[in-house]
Amino acid sequence: MRIVSVLSLAGWILLSSCQSTLSPQEYSQQVRSYDAGLHKKREIAGVVVDVQYKPAEYIVLNEYRGKIPSAATLKSRLTELGDLEYYTVKLGTSSRQDILKVNLNSEEEYYDKQYYLSFGLQQDISLVTKSGKVVPCELYHYEKAYDMGPDKTIVLAFERQHEDRTLEINSPLLGVGTIKLNFKQSDIVSIPELDKNS
Repeated sequence: MRIVSVLSLAGWILLSSCQSTLSPQEYSQQVRSYDAGLHKKREIAGVVVDVQYKPAEYIVLNEYRGKIPSAATLKSRLTELGDLEYYTVKLGTSSRQDILKVNLNSEEEYYDKQYYLSFGLQQDISLVTKSGKVVPCELYHYEKAYDMGPDKTIVLAFERQHEDRTLEINSPLLGVGTIKLNFKQSDIVSIPELDKNS
């Protein structure tokens, strides 16, 4: 009797430790959840920085509006995304004012800030690993929203890492010193798999 209960307990532990698969909707919700550790927000002196780590499967789901493409298309797209890790950074203010218009002195200054977001901010962002490696930003894209909302969105990609890392933003535009957002490797690898048959 005791042997059976020990075996039952061992089986329960084994089953509960296995990663489950998630439907596309559940997977997207899990990745976007602040509790899962892949989505971080930091507010300093009225500046709000919101960063989403994006697994490759999550990117493909967004491209296909929450649907899983054919197996061949999915495999091809995941290969194209390659050995990079992707982040979306949203810059805003707690007052919901356009961050480019904060302390604005002239229209020319506004366009200078737009230019900086398009081409200069990339030099002020890096990924620093737990072991101290500084990883430069390999892909950078500022999404111009043409005043459709106060937040400014930037898509970043870095060489894939396999340890805890910190995204560091030290921008004169923000004026709050270096903003650091930590991402644990354990959170990244513990996201349940996407059910590709959904």
